[in-house]
Amino acid sequence: METGIVQWFNDAKGFGFVKTEQGDQIICEKWHMLHEPKTMKERQRISFTRSQWNSRDVAREITVLENDAVPAPILNMNQGKVYSEFPLIIVFENAVSEDMCDEIMAKHIADGMNFDAGKQSRQESYTQVTEDVEQRGISLGMDPHHYNIIANSIVDNCGFPHSFIEAIDIYNYDTGRYLDLHHDYPYFPDKINYYSHGNNDRVGTSILYLNDDYEGGTTYFPKLGVDIKPKKGSMLYFKQCYDEPTNWSTIHESTKIIKGTKWIASCFFSERERIGFTDRSEFMPEENPTFDEPFYIKKFMEIQRGNVQLYRKLKNIETDSNLRAQVEAILGKDFFNNLDDLIK
Repeated sequence: METGIVQWFNDAKGFGFVKTEQGDQIICEKWHMLHEPKTMKERQRISFTRSQWNSRDVAREITVLENDAVPAPILNMNQGKVYSEFPLIIVFENAVSEDMCDEIMAKHIADGMNFDAGKQSRQESYTQVTEDVEQRGISLGMDPHHYNIIANSIVDNCGFPHSFIEAIDIYNYDTGRYLDLHHDYPYFPDKINYYSHGNNDRVGTSILYLNDDYEGGTTYFPKLGVDIKPKKGSMLYFKQCYDEPTNWSTIHESTKIIKGTKWIASCFFSERERIGFTDRSEFMPEENPTFDEPFYIKKFMEIQRGNVQLYRKLKNIETDSNLRAQVEAILGKDFFNNLDDLIK
C-alpha cells in the first residue's frame, strides 16, 4: 500500500488526482474507493494500491485516512488584461500551451462530440439555457490528464481552489452556430447541481480558448461594451457575485461562427467548496406543466428569448443608417435610446 495527498477530486466527473509519496501524480477514480460516500476532498491523505490501466498509473483500493493533512495553499489571481473592473472581466495570456490546445482538440475530434449541448443545458440549468440559446457541441467525456492540465491552469490563473470548480467540459461551435445572449449565474441556484445542498451559489466563469483560426465567435458583453476576440491558449475569467443589477450586466454571448470551428474549455465556480453532486433530473419541468413554479420559470425564459430576438432585429436596423432614419422619422429620434432594456 502507498499513501498520498488528494490534489483534487470532481464529483461530477468521478475522478481526480493524488500526489504520491514518490512525488508523481496519478489518477484516482470513485469506483476504486472502498468507503462511502464515494468522494474525496483536496488535502486528504489516502491509502491506495498502484496499478496500470491503458499504460497509465491509477490508484485502486482507495481509503481516506485523514482530512486536512497538509496546509491549504495560498492562491492569488494572476495579472492579466482587464476589460472591465466592475464587474471584473479579465483575460490571462498563455494559460495553456498551443501544443496542448492542439492535443486536446485532436482528442475530441477523434472521440466525437455530443452535437446538442443545449438539450443537456436545458436540464442542468433548469431551462435557463435551452436549445434555442445554446447552439454548440459538448464533449462526451474528458481525458483525466487533459482535465488536470486545464484545472491546474484555472487554479493558477483565477485563484480558485479546485474544490470550487463545478466541472470542466470541452465545447465546439461549427460554422453558423453560437451561444446566444444569456447569464451564467443561476436564477434559481437551489435547482442547480452542487447548489441544492447548502445555500451555495455560482460566482464566476472561466473560458479557455483552444484555437483562434476561425471567423466570428467573439465573447460579447453588450451591456458593458466588451467584445473579446479569442486568442489560442488564453483564458477569460469574469465574476458574477455582485448586486442584482451588476449581475444582470454580465449578459453575454458567443457570436455566430462565420467560418471555421471554434473550440473552448469552460467551467463555472461556486462561492465555496462544493458539497457533493446530485442528479437533478427530477427537477426538469414537464412539456405541459401545471401552474406551479416550473411553469412560470418556463414562461419567463420564453419571454426573455423573445426579447433577445427582438433586440437583435432592432440592432440590425439601428446599424443601417437608411433604415434607422426611416424608423426615427416615423417613431421619433429617441426610438433606439432604450434598446438595451430589452435584455435587462
